[in-house]
Amino acid sequence: MQRFFCHPLLFALLLSNVVGATAGDLVVPESFWHDPKFLAEFAGSYGVNSATEPSLTQDEQQFLMEVATIIPTNQPLAISRMNDAIQSGKAMVTPVELPGADTDKKKKKSASEPREVKVTNAARLYYVLGNLHVQQGETDDAIKNYQLAIDSFPAYLNAHKNLGIVFVRAGRLEDAERPLLRAVELGAADGNLYGLLGSCYLNDKNFRSAELAFNQAMVLAPDRKEWRLGAARALFAQSRYSEAAGLFGEMIEKDASVPEYWLFQANCFIALNQPMKAAYNYEMVREMGVAKSATLSALGDIYLSQNLPDVALEAYLDALKKDPEGDLNKAIRSAEVLAARRAVDQSSKLLAEIRKIAGGSLDSNQSVRMLRIESKLALADGDDARAAGIMKDLLTQDPDDGEITLLLARYYGRVGKVAEAEMLFDSAIRMPKFEAEAHLRYAQMLASPKLQKFDRAIEHLKRAQEIDKKENVQRYLEALERRAKASQG
Repeated sequence: MQRFFCHPLLFALLLSNVVGATAGDLVVPESFWHDPKFLAEFAGSYGVNSATEPSLTQDEQQFLMEVATIIPTNQPLAISRMNDAIQSGKAMVTPVELPGADTDKKKKKSASEPREVKVTNAARLYYVLGNLHVQQGETDDAIKNYQLAIDSFPAYLNAHKNLGIVFVRAGRLEDAERPLLRAVELGAADGNLYGLLGSCYLNDKNFRSAELAFNQAMVLAPDRKEWRLGAARALFAQSRYSEAAGLFGEMIEKDASVPEYWLFQANCFIALNQPMKAAYNYEMVREMGVAKSATLSALGDIYLSQNLPDVALEAYLDALKKDPEGDLNKAIRSAEVLAARRAVDQSSKLLAEIRKIAGGSLDSNQSVRMLRIESKLALADGDDARAAGIMKDLLTQDPDDGEITLLLARYYGRVGKVAEAEMLFDSAIRMPKFEAEAHLRYAQMLASPKLQKFDRAIEHLKRAQEIDKKENVQRYLEALERRAKASQG
């Protein structure tokens, strides 16, 4: 039997440098289902509205009143009696005086004597059974009975509403949308209903409808932060980043202790190309002591983009220490980014920390990536010989590594080892992904002042242009052709 569950509201990473949650994630936290006000509203749905719920005979009211006295202490017995009544169409009850009933003394005489009554209002019984199964945590049975109640009385507002609520509670938002919307059409107007409907629309990527539903929810239930969060996320999903940032700002003003608000607003700032505002938000979460590794890595990326490699390194190191048992690939990626920005010292320090934490746990791919970074750092630091040694080791492990093949070929060209360089360039030319660049780099070596083999260089440049035409390469080709003519004349 299916039991209730709800997706956790842990807001995940979405984009490479964006920390937060997707617009399709649930915005209904587990705490919502235990909120006293919500529970009171749900319990209150036992009441009757004759316009949108089936009416009851006096006999049926007697039966339901008797069942109501059992519910607080023995719900399984109440469920059993309800099922028996539905199957037989009758039930034994001990009558009690109903509000507004005839008070004639003769009729009161036998009031305490059990008697058989007709119970034919199946819709009402199914509905109450659905509520009882909800309280027992029996999702499938609750759904079945609400649907039977609706089949018996299609305009049953509370049955539609509660069916939608149960679907959302069970994480079945696709199924919840229709009954919740039908409840609205029948006249339901409470904030939580609109909020849950907004969650369905958000899950369905119907962001405009989600925004409108959440706006209505905020009007009717202004104290529910879940619906304000949902509205902001719907705005973000529509690329209305300034409006979303403003709404998250309002939420932060009301409660600055919720890290998700800061993270979501940071997403908006990144989308608005305001990275330092995003960095401020990440730092606030960092000060709370709850920043995750991904958040700290994103913070480091921002600082590096602002040419602050030392500050970026601190964030990267904190990210690594935050989750030393986690995915080391993220830390290696950070080292690669530092190396690409020629932050040699910072990248070297991060590599050293990765090796210290990883010990011998690096897999072969991670080891290769680390060596690649070290070779580039050695080149950037002017230690060509050490870089060449590392690159040779890398090619021994993976002869098809085009990037390292070209780096080592260019090194050999610089130090005058032309034969070794040509062999590596020829190897790279056979790799489709690196063919165009290999022709270009080969031409640069051939056209160097030491070699001045312009005709061969021009042939390689023409081939590079055939593969991947670029304006700067074309200008270089034309300049080289003029130079070749001048040397011949």
